[in-house]
Amino acid sequence: MTTNVRQLFRSRTGAIALGLALSPVVVALAVSAGGDAVYELLLYRRPQVLDEGHWWRPFSAQFVHLGAAHLVGNLLAWLGLCVLLQPRLPARALLAVGVAAIAATAAGLVLTPSVAWYGGLSGALHGVATGCAVLLLLLRRDVGIAVMVLVLIAVKLAWEQFVGPLPGERLPADARVVTEAHLWGGVGGAFAGLVVGLLRRGRGRV
Repeated sequence: MTTNVRQLFRSRTGAIALGLALSPVVVALAVSAGGDAVYELLLYRRPQVLDEGHWWRPFSAQFVHLGAAHLVGNLLAWLGLCVLLQPRLPARALLAVGVAAIAATAAGLVLTPSVAWYGGLSGALHGVATGCAVLLLLLRRDVGIAVMVLVLIAVKLAWEQFVGPLPGERLPADARVVTEAHLWGGVGGAFAGLVVGLLRRGRGRV
């Protein structure tokens, strides 16, 4: 076990994969530990972004969570995705999809007037899952898993847009599940997976 950990740290690819898995966890935990002052500084609030120029909020809000249950749920889902996907995809490809999912969610928040405030990693989670499934299809790896993930996410996103949040999705009483963020994250992740996959195939790196 110790030998494997040392090899992971010595491997550049392994270091990227480890950083991808742990960075959002460390940032989210640090934000949570910062208390109300950090929460208020980083949470997405539409008037402060558009009227006061707080450009960082659409990005930083994705690491702000509405209580311990919200935080733990998002981080476990993130780590689960990393454990599932890391052996199947190149670390740099995973990194590209993750960054694109966060960026797409941030852009979606700004472009959706109905979203007045937001916090959480769920938009990026949808983007990573969708983008990596597209990437797996293009690289012809674990095609069955990729198709299953895409079908499940497509059904979930369609349900959310036309019906509402799934019954099991719960937040504090004064908050709502921002399904728009899930959609924007999913679309951004899918686009990133498509671009990365086509580039790798063009270079013969499948």
